[in-house]
Formats: sequence, C-alpha cells, structure tokens
Amino acid sequence: MTTDKPRPAADAPAGSHSLGALTPTGNAAIKGIFFIMFAAALYFAKGLLIPVVLAVLVWLTFGPWVRWLAKRRMPSALSAAFIVIGLTVVVSGAAFVASGPVARWMDDIPKMSSELRSKLSELRQPMEEVAKASDALEEVGKNIDGKKAQQVVVRGPGLLFTLAQNAQYMATTVAATLVLLYFMLASGSHFHVRLVESFDSLADKKKALELVMLIENDVSRYLMSVTVINFCLGAVVATALMVAGMPDAWSWGVTAGVMNFMPYIGPVIGVVLIGVASIIEFNELTPMLLMPGIYAFCTIVEGQLITPSVLGRRFDINPVVILLAVAFWAWIWGIVGALIAVPVLVAIKVACDHTDLAPWFAHFSSMNQAPVARPVTAGGE
Repeated sequence: MTTDKPRPAADAPAGSHSLGALTPTGNAAIKGIFFIMFAAALYFAKGLLIPVVLAVLVWLTFGPWVRWLAKRRMPSALSAAFIVIGLTVVVSGAAFVASGPVARWMDDIPKMSSELRSKLSELRQPMEEVAKASDALEEVGKNIDGKKAQQVVVRGPGLLFTLAQNAQYMATTVAATLVLLYFMLASGSHFHVRLVESFDSLADKKKALELVMLIENDVSRYLMSVTVINFCLGAVVATALMVAGMPDAWSWGVTAGVMNFMPYIGPVIGVVLIGVASIIEFNELTPMLLMPGIYAFCTIVEGQLITPSVLGRRFDINPVVILLAVAFWAWIWGIVGALIAVPVLVAIKVACDHTDLAPWFAHFSSMNQAPVARPVTAGGE
C-alpha cells in the first residue's frame, strides 16, 4: 500500500504561488498603495493631527525637564504649567513683534500696491507684447461664432478675509497644542511606564524604553540647539538691518529666526519677503539690494558654518533627505508641516537606526557609510 506524498514546491506549475506569497512587484504595489493612503490620511486629518504632532515634539523636548524637577520634589502639574505659560508668552510675543510690518502695511494696501507697481514698471515693458497677445485671445473667446459670449468672473475671498481666517486657524491650533501639551507634561513618566508595561519580556521592555529615550534625547537636543541658533540668528539679522536703516528691523529678526526652522526653503522665503519690503520702503537701488543681501549673508554663514559645527555628526542627515522631508510635509500640512519636518525626520531616523523597521532608510538618510548605534543616555531619568 502506497501513500501519496506531498508534491514538492519545486514541481508546482509555473506562475502559481502559495497563499500569502507575493511577488516583488506585488509587494512594491502594496507599499505604494499604503503610502498613498497614509499621505491622504495625513492631509485630510491635519486638523486633528497637527496639534497632536506639535504637542508630542514639544513634549519630547521638555519632558526630561519635568522629570528632572519631579525628582526634586516639584509636582509635574506645576512645572508643566510654568512651561506652558512660558511658551505662550514667547509665542505671543514673537507673533506680535513679527506682525509689525504686516499691521502697518494693512493700513494702506492700495497705496503700497501702487508704489510697488510703479517701481517695477521697468520690468513690465518686456511683457507688454505678451499682454497684448493675451488680450487678443480673450477677444476671440468673447466673440464665438459672431456672438458675444457671456463672461463669468469668479471672485475669491479678499486678502483681509484670508488673513483673518488663517490667523483664526493658527490661534486655534496653538491653543489646542498648548492644552494637550500641558496634560502630556503633567503626566510625568506615565507614558513611559505604560509603554514598558505593554511588553511581556524584560528584553523587549528594555529595548522599547531605550528606543524612546534615544528619540527623546535626540529630538530634544536638536530642537533646543536649533532654537538657540535661530534666536542668535534673529538677533544678528535684526541688529544688522537696524544699523543699515531698515524699518521694523526687529520684526525681520523674528521672521528670520522662525523661517530658519525650515532648512533651505525658509531662508529663501525670507530673502524674497525682505526684498519685496525693501522695494516698498526705499526709493534707491542700493538699500533695495542691501537689505536682502544682509539677510542672505547671515543665513548662509549660519547654515554653512555655524549649524554644522554645533550639531556635528550627531545629526548628520543627508541634505537631500532633509529637503525632500521639508517638501513633503509642506505639501501635506503647509508651513506648519515645513516647520516640523526635520524634528519628525530625526525621530524616524533614530527609530530606523536602532531597529529593523527600515534599515535601508537609515543607511540612505545618513551621510556616513555605516551608521553606528549609540548607547542610550538617560539624561531625563
């Protein structure tokens, strides 16, 4: 009596696959679909996720401070209240100072717009022929088949309405972030304890806690270092512009410090903004070029010399990856996304460096050939 043996996998018909097996093409397709769905979820849920992500990043920065004070008998709720109140004062003061030129310009937008157009009139001359051709095409569209077509003009919301709406959205986001941040800081080590309790084996508990501490230390050090650098940059820019005779110099200093949180893109936006302001404020070519030149010089020195020497190898991330991260988060969440892009990238890279989550990303995003795992430093415990 013979029994049928299972057919070897090598004898399976060509093109057939067992359940659960995927071809490389199918695996890549599933990853692509997941990425698209993830990006869509980030976009449509930004109203909920932006305050959460902001609160988590600030919590990673100030969490070690709260735990350090708790060891010295200061209640976590009290230290959290001091931190949140201090952040509220700083953010409100920075917004008030930075809004100086905008508030002054809003009083007389038509006049300033007319001045800007007159000063740029020389640049409009080469475009006159293009404008005439566009007018001719418009006339053709208005007279289709000898009949005058009805012209429909859709007017969008005015500038004041748009600014007011954005200001309201930003105020709501900041308020929600601060409230959430307070409760996260006031919880002390609650989240760390719950994370450890979520794993069964001692090795997994230790590995999870070490990973969280590494992310916390790196994100905290990055944000604190960059904040100090940007504060000094803002002070230098404001002083240089004030000496050069730029109105509202301290407002532009605050703008420089905030914009510099967006690597590469922020300084370019700042130069463009102060260039437009210089055209509006001055009637001579020299100050029109001097003010954006001062701004650009300060940001170039900071970006090429100071920041690399301060941060060093610890945050040695490929500039191409940084630029892609800023572009992606700016596309998803606008200016807020551009501001948080690098801290989020730092957290993801630390997780990839010390786990098997995505070793290819850890290697690709590093300037070093082989990223070396670093021991955890329990600075906040």
